[in-house]
Amino acid sequence: MFDINVACDLFWEHWNNREFPRAIEIYNDADRPFWLTDMVAEYYEEQGQSQDSIWEWDYLIQEYLKIRPDFLPLPCGPVSLYKVAVWYADKDTAKAIRYLRIYLSAREQRGRDPSFFLEYEDQANAQLNMLNK
Repeated sequence: MFDINVACDLFWEHWNNREFPRAIEIYNDADRPFWLTDMVAEYYEEQGQSQDSIWEWDYLIQEYLKIRPDFLPLPCGPVSLYKVAVWYADKDTAKAIRYLRIYLSAREQRGRDPSFFLEYEDQANAQLNMLNK
């Protein structure tokens, strides 16, 4: 177990040197500081490791929800919420519905903002309708 500040410094040192496996090892040894999770999830996604990516995105979402149950991690509803919801659609319907609702709640929270764009709004609504049948 690392001191969290040392771990973050080491993570970024290895990450910036493109030593991704070592950086991820440090991330895991430091008990997965959630503020680094998006980097790890995106790395797994880029590597085609979709299962690992989904687990990381789900972990990040869970950490945000611990902060505030109604907390929308990013102003426009992170694409990760939609991706994880779709992945859970045939595995855990309740979780999929919850994540889709949080994702779509961005419309109420940010809908008046002229720069607002919810990338998967139509697909999320269709998925939610299908799961609620």
